[in-house]
Formats: sequence, C-alpha cells, structure tokens
Amino acid sequence: MRKTITFCFLLSSLMAYSQVAVDQAKLEIFGNPFSVSNQNFMRILDGDPSNAADNMLFEFDDWSSAEVVPREGGSLTVDSVNYHRKLGSMFFLKEEKLYFLYPDKIESIVIQGRTFIPAKLDPDKPRDYKYCELLSGGRLNLLKHTDIKERKKSDHPMGISHTSGSIETYTKDHYYFARASVERAMLLPKNKKKLIGIFTKDRNRMVQYARDNNISMKSETDLINMFDYYNQID
Repeated sequence: MRKTITFCFLLSSLMAYSQVAVDQAKLEIFGNPFSVSNQNFMRILDGDPSNAADNMLFEFDDWSSAEVVPREGGSLTVDSVNYHRKLGSMFFLKEEKLYFLYPDKIESIVIQGRTFIPAKLDPDKPRDYKYCELLSGGRLNLLKHTDIKERKKSDHPMGISHTSGSIETYTKDHYYFARASVERAMLLPKNKKKLIGIFTKDRNRMVQYARDNNISMKSETDLINMFDYYNQID
C-alpha cells in the first residue's frame, strides 16, 4: 500500500541560517521530474519490499529528514529524503510524488548522519552531476559512489538466457574518488604508488605514512584514514 509521506521546511532554521525566502529556496533547489520518470519511480517505490531491486536501488531503508545546504548559503530541513544509488540522485517525497534535488544548486545533504555532496565524475559528461558520500573532508575530499549492476542468470536447463525463467540478480560496486575544491572528481588509481601521487602537498610525509601503515587499496577504512591524515596536516 502506498504510504503518504509529507515534507515541510523548518521556518526557524531558515530564519536563523538562510537569507532567502522559503518559496525562493524551494524554487532554486527542488524540481519535479518529468511525469514518465515520476511514474517509473513510483512503480519502484510501490514494489514488493522483499524485492532485491527495490531494496538495493535506494541507500536507506527509511525515507527520513535531511539537512540541505544550498550553494547560495543557509540551511533547511526536508522530510522524506532518500539516495538513489544507480542514478546518484537525491529525491524527496511530497504528497506521494517524487521530487528531484538539483545537484548544481546544492552544497551538501546530511541524511542519517552521513554527508553527500554533488560532484562531476565522468570527464566525458562535464555537466553531469552525481551525489557521492563524503568519507573524508578537507583540502582533498574522499568520495564514494555506489553503483548497482543487474545480472541475469538463466534457470533454463539448456542455459538459454533472457527467457521468462531468467533470474535477475543485483550487485553493489563501490567506486572511490578524490576531489579538491573544484567540482571535478578523479577516480582513485588502483596502484598504491599512483595513489600517493595525487597528494600534491607533503608528498614525503604521505609516502612515509603509506610505508608505516601498509595501506590496502581495497580497504575503505585504510583509504579514509589516509585521507584524514592528509587533511589534518597543517
């Protein structure tokens, strides 16, 4: 059953932190997707909760409130927000309709204690933003983007795929990026030596850090600790 989730702006937050009117803030950072897209997303939301695709496409099990910081300054709270992994987009619900949070208008979004910021990940698509989770912040940000890939496995005895009996499976792939003050992000190299090369300042200290700590390129914790160390260097 489709549930109704409302949204509201906290006027007290706007009065304390924002210099723009409520209506203007809504105009600047919220948008309604085209009706076809909206219907498609409503189909996803109305699907079987036990369905693997429905569970994996969105980052959070519950649509909850988020603190939104527009690029023009200020802060406001929006109810019923969730992160769409495959699209790298943020959506919120209002009166059973999905709305899109424009990434080019947003500085950051904090939801359930986690911070997401928009970044340009694909050099071939200079205008394409995706929200990424901020794992470490400072002079060089560490970002994570999670992609969902669909794979089909046939249950046909002859191994024929794309039949009515094909089984859909979904996997999560994590990609890590580095981003300085500019919007463009760079995919982290998988080679440890090349990774050290992205730290343009205090390189000798970072080389020593990597030697002392036996960094694993596959460990998210190791990457976070490394970026945290770099970002705290005076």
